[in-house]
Amino acid sequence: MSGKSGRLRKESDLNEQLKRHKIRHVQYAQGLCKIRGRLASNTERITERAISSLLRYAFYSPICTDMQYVKLLQLCGHIDHANLILFRTVCFTQIKHIERYEGKISMPSNVEPSIRQLRALEAVARTGSFTAAAEELGVSQPTVSNLIVALERQTECRFLRRGSKGIETTEMFEKLRPQIKALLALKSEVDLEIGNRKGLKSGSFWVGYSTYQIAMPPIAKFIQTYPGVTLNARAMASLDLLPLLRAGDLDVAFVTACDAIDDLFCRKVASFRVGIVARRDGPLAGVERLTWKEVANLRLIQREPNAGTRQIFESAAARSGIVPDTVLGLGSWGSITSLVRAGVGEGVGFESELMVTDKDLMFIPIDDKNLGAHQFLVALPAMAGSSAVSNFYEITQKTLDGMDG
Repeated sequence: MSGKSGRLRKESDLNEQLKRHKIRHVQYAQGLCKIRGRLASNTERITERAISSLLRYAFYSPICTDMQYVKLLQLCGHIDHANLILFRTVCFTQIKHIERYEGKISMPSNVEPSIRQLRALEAVARTGSFTAAAEELGVSQPTVSNLIVALERQTECRFLRRGSKGIETTEMFEKLRPQIKALLALKSEVDLEIGNRKGLKSGSFWVGYSTYQIAMPPIAKFIQTYPGVTLNARAMASLDLLPLLRAGDLDVAFVTACDAIDDLFCRKVASFRVGIVARRDGPLAGVERLTWKEVANLRLIQREPNAGTRQIFESAAARSGIVPDTVLGLGSWGSITSLVRAGVGEGVGFESELMVTDKDLMFIPIDDKNLGAHQFLVALPAMAGSSAVSNFYEITQKTLDGMDG
């Protein structure tokens, strides 16, 4: 009885420490295993409940790393087979995780990461699902799980974790995401070269753009040139496109800025003046140029706050000591011109945004020689040399130069 009482006291102490957050779940589980493990070697056998308590806390704890989980499985090695079978029937979800590690615990840790492992890791991180990644890669879900477990064991780094909303990436993976994406892209090109299949006959390509008048002609030409490639395009404000590009969700992006962006591979594809767009038969009819003082009296319809054009316009206005009277911020140029035509206010944009069909509208420059911007085609430096990106750059330059001519 004294032995049982001592065990109960120790378990009670562990429970109290866990409630008061003095120990982590994994420490609780290890302590529980130690207490009941001693009993197993003497007069009692560890029950299914003990096993369940140990692994349930480890499995669901966000603090417990995969390596700690493997160590806990090793601690359970002395548990008799009958109890392990019983635990499997009671705690099926935990057992799926156990089976992921079975046969892998003694794996050597000095093996370099393979392309297959990195491809599985990138797919899970991008899709947020082991099942979706397995379907994309054409393998089973356990295969994807085993590849990532082996990679984390070899590198002694954790790249994925179980969060409240599902699979989440760690800070370590986010630091390496651009390099992993570039490595996989270059590996794909090596495979194409070896098989004499290089030429963009298949695959997908993601383009982000903020100004469709500049982006659409190169996109159309790329689709015509490489019909086997699935091109996906996203229209967003320039400052919203950059995080997607850096995260690897876009291959290239057209962004508006005053200067090249330091950490990206940038190629200037267009330059333009920023000014006022008004109706030809409106209050500004016949006006050829505006001063900032005159602009301050206008009701302005601008792009949304994260748009590069708006950022440039408002910075120039601030340098001139005025605060623009912006009555609306919209996401699309078509919405801006519709409201200008309706007489709601005057639009802010750049000269080349007016198309030949906009004969009822006119562009009025502002008397500020520094009020100009550029459209850059940007990509991650590691991706700039890939076949798809370099070909898209070339098509963009030729297409836009032809339009200027």
